[in-house]
Amino acid sequence: MLHSLESGNIEQQFDWLVLALPGPQSVALTKSINKTIEEVANHANMQGCWTVMASFKENLHLPFDAAFINDEIISWMSRNNSKPNRSGLETWIIHANPQWSQEWIELEKNEAARLILDCAKKLGLDGDGANIAIHRWRYASGHTYPIPGFKIREDLKLGLCGDWLHGGRVEGAWLSGYKLASQIASIHY
Repeated sequence: MLHSLESGNIEQQFDWLVLALPGPQSVALTKSINKTIEEVANHANMQGCWTVMASFKENLHLPFDAAFINDEIISWMSRNNSKPNRSGLETWIIHANPQWSQEWIELEKNEAARLILDCAKKLGLDGDGANIAIHRWRYASGHTYPIPGFKIREDLKLGLCGDWLHGGRVEGAWLSGYKLASQIASIHY
């Protein structure tokens, strides 16, 4: 049986519950039913990431579309509209590095944006006049060792998947979900 604050009791019947969430959020939802999930999730070294999106009315004509950056607040920035099948305003995604983000995870949003944009300006991306949005991803990256791929409790009909269970990164998230779904399908059918 499922219940949510927004919808109350959810009457629809399900065979399985799959949580595709970061480890700490999975623990918060499952701590009253199973401690083994907490044991796995507590080994995930989850780190946050401050991310700025800067949209410009005009093209900036920078000589690159993406850059990894070392030894700065920023670790990665990319021109979002340079990706295949993207158009529209020139938009840059700027990720702060994991160590800085984690150290300053509770920083006020406007201050985090200012610091990140000051760093971007030093690197040639001047955010003055841009439309700015900032987001704090509290659990942006992390992983467990050994890498289980996914977590399944057949007795509870509960599965967990996510990048943190499969080495981090977006491909790990996809592989984790795929492997969990394959396992459930082999059990269920």
